Amino acid sequence: MSGVESRLRDLLEAAVGEPPHRVTIAAVRRRVIRRRVLEAATVVAAAVVVAGIAVAAAARAPGAGRASGPVSHAGAPRYYVQQSFPAARQPPAVVRATVSGRVTATPTCPWPKANIAPQGFASAGHQAFFMICERIARQGKVFVVTGTRIYRLQLTGSGRVSGYSPVPGGALGPHRPEGITATLDGSEVAVIAGPATLGRLPSAPADIVVINTQTGARAVWHGGAAVFSAGSLTFTTDGSALEFIGIKRCALVRISLACQQLRAVGHATTGGQLDNSRLLLPLSALKLQPGDQVNDVVLSPDGLTLTAAVIPNPKGPGRPSSILVTEYSAATGRQLRILYQMHAGNGFFYRFLSSDPTGRYLIFNAGPASGTVNGWIDHGRLIRLKPADGSNVLYETW
Repeated sequence: MSGVESRLRDLLEAAVGEPPHRVTIAAVRRRVIRRRVLEAATVVAAAVVVAGIAVAAAARAPGAGRASGPVSHAGAPRYYVQQSFPAARQPPAVVRATVSGRVTATPTCPWPKANIAPQGFASAGHQAFFMICERIARQGKVFVVTGTRIYRLQLTGSGRVSGYSPVPGGALGPHRPEGITATLDGSEVAVIAGPATLGRLPSAPADIVVINTQTGARAVWHGGAAVFSAGSLTFTTDGSALEFIGIKRCALVRISLACQQLRAVGHATTGGQLDNSRLLLPLSALKLQPGDQVNDVVLSPDGLTLTAAVIPNPKGPGRPSSILVTEYSAATGRQLRILYQMHAGNGFFYRFLSSDPTGRYLIFNAGPASGTVNGWIDHGRLIRLKPADGSNVLYETW
């Protein structure tokens, strides 16, 4: 899930050695939850960022997500931000034009000796983005985040960065950033701030820090026994409430939707305890088949739906290996519709699912081991982004 973010191959090579060439579904389920814990461990000597979840691939997936019929880009955001794997031999982050794939800008951290955090961008609409920069240092046998700062950047009409502005109140100190979101008008951002130590199971809960980007005023929602951490942050349309996936501590040691819940805080700027947040829907209530696996979850700003990347149980009757992007009711967990289905053949890599601030335009990256497919979902089709091969793509948002 997006609170259980998508990374793995380069990460494991740096942190725990070369992964096996064939990864079983059971192994994937164990790794999904460990992703957030391990992801920043790769940022060692070369200030590396993380790699993507690898779901083993023994064969090419036939017809993985090719768009058919006329392609329309009407209404889609003009530009998107792309972060790459450390070994991709290209800048860690670039801005690309949606239609042509042309690189229009190369964002960098204005803070010396800092690097852009994994999944470190959030869009505020109108071609404005917030960016998390972090400094990492070795302390004994571990690496820790020694400082985190948030910057705002604005794209011009031609997709260039007009400048970087430090966000008032955005210096968060030694906390590992685990996700960021912004209101549509950019007046507030929310950041998941975890324990500073990288590459090991956290011993302390994470907080959600809500920041007024004009005044620098901050409200802190502290994690606790019931809500140990969080993911998939989304402000409601009017910016007053904040929805998220609350993660119980049991999710750190075993994969279970029972350990994850859709929750909300009604007055985001007041702060308090995440344990006291309002329970909207246990993810175990999603209408799934036994053995189905949920990866990333995207919450709609209107609070009515959630969209999940689902890996159906391949052993289910008449259920070939595939990946489903499925929309559910946030009130009941009832399946509303399948937005996109990718036939995965005998195996695949899953990377990520992300959304623009309206929740309308979804970017999806998954596919065969020979090369994942990079594109956005439009009326049941995957419209290829350029480069269409998403193998070196760590994360994208617009």
